[in-house]
Amino acid sequence: MARWRTVPLTLCILLAACHDRELDAVSVEPDGVARDPAAGTVVVNDADLPVDHWGDDPCELAIDPAPVVADDALILAVSYSGGCARHDVTLVVDSRFSAADPGRLAVRLAHDANGDSCEAYLTATYRFDLAPVRTLYQRTYDRNAGLVRLRLRRPASSGGHLDLTYAFEAPP
Repeated sequence: MARWRTVPLTLCILLAACHDRELDAVSVEPDGVARDPAAGTVVVNDADLPVDHWGDDPCELAIDPAPVVADDALILAVSYSGGCARHDVTLVVDSRFSAADPGRLAVRLAHDANGDSCEAYLTATYRFDLAPVRTLYQRTYDRNAGLVRLRLRRPASSGGHLDLTYAFEAPP
């Protein structure tokens, strides 16, 4: 119980230290977890730019809540240091489907902390609209409905990859 008494004091100190900077648009609760998903950006990398073009600041995929595809969106939690500036998280989608496994796309996270030097460790939930993935599939396979396997490469600090399935139907 005493642990929770220090939370308001910690938040006051954090906010006082950051009073002149732009705060992240994500609402972060005292336990460090954002409650309402922020809109993440989705980019189809058809110019084969390195992922760090969109940001190369450290971040990790959070385990809880687990990443999920629902309602044409990828929803996942990302952890990073900061707290005094807006953080931009971009889902970078490969422009080509795997030839060995039709319907599979490599996707990666890029994180731009916008120079935030604060050291709070935050977890924010992001919602990525998968419409660009659906459009890429429809153009590539000339089908309105389909199934895409997203192979999300975890940031270097998290290691490995995560496979998610995105299924969509033809519009009515």
